[in-house]
Amino acid sequence: MAKARKQESGTTLIIVLVFFIIATLGLATSTYMGFAKHKELEDGVKKAEVEKKEIIKLKQLYAFEATILYKYLMGKDLPIDEGDRMDAVVDRGRLENSDGDWTKNARRDDVLNAIKEIESIKATDGTGVPVELFKEGNVVKDPLRKVAEQTDVMRKKFATELEQQKTKFDADLKQKDAQAKSEKDGLDQKMAMADKAVKKIQKDFEDFRANVEKKQKEGETAMAALGTSTKAEVEKLRTEAEARVMAESKSEVDRLRDGNNKLRRENEDLRNVQTTSTIEKASPYRVVRIDKDPRQVYVNMGTNVDVKPGDFFFVYANLENGQPEKTNKARVVILRVLDKALALAEVTDIKDAGSNPIRENDHLDNALWAPNMRKTIGNKKHVALRGRMPLRDPNVDNTIELVKRLEDMGVVVDAYIDFNDKEAPLKLSASGEGISDKTFLLIEGDDPYKASAAA
Repeated sequence: MAKARKQESGTTLIIVLVFFIIATLGLATSTYMGFAKHKELEDGVKKAEVEKKEIIKLKQLYAFEATILYKYLMGKDLPIDEGDRMDAVVDRGRLENSDGDWTKNARRDDVLNAIKEIESIKATDGTGVPVELFKEGNVVKDPLRKVAEQTDVMRKKFATELEQQKTKFDADLKQKDAQAKSEKDGLDQKMAMADKAVKKIQKDFEDFRANVEKKQKEGETAMAALGTSTKAEVEKLRTEAEARVMAESKSEVDRLRDGNNKLRRENEDLRNVQTTSTIEKASPYRVVRIDKDPRQVYVNMGTNVDVKPGDFFFVYANLENGQPEKTNKARVVILRVLDKALALAEVTDIKDAGSNPIRENDHLDNALWAPNMRKTIGNKKHVALRGRMPLRDPNVDNTIELVKRLEDMGVVVDAYIDFNDKEAPLKLSASGEGISDKTFLLIEGDDPYKASAAA
């Protein structure tokens, strides 16, 4: 009995050992199979990465092949007119319809898609409209030629418009020059007549004085000859003759003086008409803002027109039609230039601040000032001075000071009279040209000869 139990215990142990060995073998087998599967998956991932890189390279190759194809086409005579088709080694229709060997070629779709992608590229033509560069419908076109044609059309149109504008501008300028020359000739003619009348008055006065002196001498001689008995009668005759001659001479002098004054008034009216016609044109320069202190205003002038502190301008009210009034209402002087198109100005004179104050959008003008006239010779205004120029005291001649002020502003003084220079009183500008068609304005001062004659 004890022996049987011992055998049963040994059998059980053997069975346990057998199952242990089998379990160990199963675990080893499953572990080995797991590592093998993991290795297989890693190899699959690496293979997929390699295939992905190959696909990317193939895609780049297809794009490169398509580019080469188009470069080849661009090197040939491309069809431009409607209805022409591609004529290349590979026909486009065969690609799209899968004719020939391309039916079996796996790269056909990739190459065709690459070509279509290139054809879809757009650019802007000469008119600003986006267009396809390489294809129009089913027709390949030459983009450079199309753009060149559009550009040439726009260039010709612009050149034509520019020539028309230039022709009109030249015609207007020629008309204005002719009008200005005619007005200047009329003014010069009237000034010459006035000078001639003054000289005639002076000559008549000298002749009258010589005649009086002659009569006096004749009277004295006659009185000496006649003696004291006829002295009273001769004195009476002399007095009557002198009074008669003086009356006739005074009448003639008054007539000539009235004519001379009339000519001067006509000259002044003509100059006022010229100034008014200039002022009536709408000026681009305006009052843009009134400062808290109403004695200071802001104007739309700055470094863009080379305005400087000290430059002065007259202020004209802005009418409902956008034009300035004919007469100014105030005067302003530039204090500081603040920006490209902004400056601060001070009101130095105003006619009626209560009922007609300076307002925003009022016009600014100065016949002696022009934009950038200090920098550009062609923009400088030309003037001439005639007579004495008193600025403060009417008995003091300030001609030289006025010339310096005008030249500091950029104005060219073509001619003026220096009454302190007895040998050569007439002074001309540095060019030596004197009064010419460029002379814009004649500024007339006091006539010293008229003053001496009145004295």
